[in-house]
Amino acid sequence: MSNVESIYMWLLQQNVAAIQEITERYREHNEAATVKYVYDKVIAPLTRQGKAQRIRRGLYTAVDPLTGKPAADPIVVASKLRSEYYMGYHTALTLHGAAYSATAQIQVCVKPNDNFKEFNYGDHTIKPIYTSDTDTNIQVLRYHGHGIRICGKERLLLECLDKPRHVGGWEQTLKSLETLHRGVLGGGSAAVALWRLHLDDLGSHVGEEHGAEWAREVLGQIDYPYAV
Repeated sequence: MSNVESIYMWLLQQNVAAIQEITERYREHNEAATVKYVYDKVIAPLTRQGKAQRIRRGLYTAVDPLTGKPAADPIVVASKLRSEYYMGYHTALTLHGAAYSATAQIQVCVKPNDNFKEFNYGDHTIKPIYTSDTDTNIQVLRYHGHGIRICGKERLLLECLDKPRHVGGWEQTLKSLETLHRGVLGGGSAAVALWRLHLDDLGSHVGEEHGAEWAREVLGQIDYPYAV
């Protein structure tokens, strides 16, 4: 198998890779290889042959030989855009198995100075949401062989209450949180303790116009550490 074919098979397994990652992999064959060399000798030929596809500048996926379609998963694509990030709001609810509904939008929380323009990939829209803190209560989930940074359940609960528009409105938010809160009941923080006091209230506010007022009351009693 040639070095170029070897990289193609690796990229197919990786799903998505940045050019720096492809270069590091190629250096197993040629330690002196530069990014430009790898682009000229590997990526460009694979692209011409229809075996690789450019997603964005510096980001590539392989084309599946069985389907003839790009192998890239949009969540993996989103995770490669910035080093300091986490998947938040509806996307995080989905990854936690708590989303009440489906959406074609993928929400990537990044710092304002790591801004990128919202863009479409396949049937999905990848959207940046700004935050000043990309480290607190973040966990890493294995997803298609990659470590994806996602919002931890306790923080997600609070952030969704704070900005329900990113979940699809109050009804979607509260119905999703009915599922999510079961995952944070074992926690020992003040936020979780307070949440326990409001579990009965949650169901009664689902779909009500007063959901926003109720959520503000809950958040007002928490030392909320995640606001921008």
